[in-house]
Amino acid sequence: MAVEYLGTGNPDGVVMGRDAADLVGFHGKAPADQAAGITLATNATAGTVRTAVRSILTALTEKGLIASGP
Repeated sequence: MAVEYLGTGNPDGVVMGRDAADLVGFHGKAPADQAAGITLATNATAGTVRTAVRSILTALTEKGLIASGP
C-alpha cells in the first residue's frame, strides 16, 4: 500500500494550521477557516440543541470531514 503519512513520529503530535485564520480542508474540499464557537446554554431547549447540532454538521461538512450536512 502506497500511503503518505503526515506525521514524522514526533511524540508531541501534528498541528494543522497555526491559528484560527489558517485554512484547512480534507477529502478534496476547499480549505476553510476555523468555525465559530458553538455554545449551548444549560437550560437548552429542543430548538437551541437543534441549532447547535446543525452548526456542528455545517462545520464538519465545510471541512470535508463528512459528506453532507443539514
